[in-house]
Amino acid sequence: MGVPNQMKIFLHSFCVSLLLILGLFFGGSCSNVEPSISGITSTVVFDYESMDKTPQVRLSLFVEASDLQRMEKLTALNEETGYQWTISQPRKFSGKNNRTYAGYTNLVAPKNEFIPQGRYSITYTDAQEKICSTYTFVSYDNEFYKAKGSKFPLNIRGSYSEKIALYNKDGNLIYFGNLKPDWSDSKIIVRDQTDATVKRICYTMNNNAVCVMMPKEDLPASDL
Repeated sequence: MGVPNQMKIFLHSFCVSLLLILGLFFGGSCSNVEPSISGITSTVVFDYESMDKTPQVRLSLFVEASDLQRMEKLTALNEETGYQWTISQPRKFSGKNNRTYAGYTNLVAPKNEFIPQGRYSITYTDAQEKICSTYTFVSYDNEFYKAKGSKFPLNIRGSYSEKIALYNKDGNLIYFGNLKPDWSDSKIIVRDQTDATVKRICYTMNNNAVCVMMPKEDLPASDL
C-alpha cells in the first residue's frame, strides 16, 4: 500500500454497537504525568447490508485516558506503511465502572484499499499541546474483504463467538451479548426485550479485535 496523505476525520452522530464490547489492552508510555492513556481498544468491523454483498469495512478506535475534556485530537499511525488518521473531534463518553473513553467508530481506508494491519502508534494531544503515546495492533483475515455475508460463519478460520445486537425503533442499541438459552425465536426475544425492533447477529474474533456484523433483521412487534 502506498502512503496517502494524512486524513482528517470529523465526528458524526452515528455510533456503532461495539461501544459495549470495548476490550482494553494496556501498552506504551507517556512523556509526562498528564495526559496519560491507561487502555486502548481497536476493532476492525466488517459490516454487511445484505447477505449477497461484500462488507463495508472500518476501524473503531477508543482510548481510556485521563482528563478527556482537554483532549484535542488523537492520531493513529500505522508504523509499517506510514498511513495515518487524525481524529480531530474524538467522541467522548463514560462506560462501565466510571471509565471514560474517547475515539471514533468509523475510520476507513481510501477506496479499493485495505485497512493496514500491524502495529499502530496512537498519540493523544491535549489543549496545551502535551502529548502521550501508546500502541495497538490490528490483525484480520484479508479474505473477509471479498466474502459475501452468506459465507459466514463457515469461512471463519479459528475460534469465534456468536453475539446478538438488539436495537429499538430509534436505532439505539439496547442489548449486545450472547443469545440467551430461551431465545429460540424472534417472538421470544421481543417478549424479553419489549423495545427491540431490529436484531443483528455478530461474530467476534481475537478478543473482540474483529467483528463481523450480519445484516439487520426486523423483529415482530411485541404483544405486551
